[in-house]
Amino acid sequence: SREANWSSSDIEYVLNHLHIADCFPNDPDLAQIDMDVYRFLAKTVAEMWGYRLRSLFPDKNFDIWVGNMDDDPAVSVMVK
Repeated sequence: SREANWSSSDIEYVLNHLHIADCFPNDPDLAQIDMDVYRFLAKTVAEMWGYRLRSLFPDKNFDIWVGNMDDDPAVSVMVK
């Protein structure tokens, strides 16, 4: 990462994001699951991460967001 001139924020982003489809790597029916299911799961994961992080670190603020909602929902979190 240092060789690539990544900032600490860049590294934090890479480490703290989750593509929802990556949770089901061997599911033979993956392509048949409606995208609304992935969107729902992404929003739910973001909520869970938010609640847990606030309970563990009440003095810190976090940016938690859901992205790529059209084709590959993902959840990301970073310390503000």
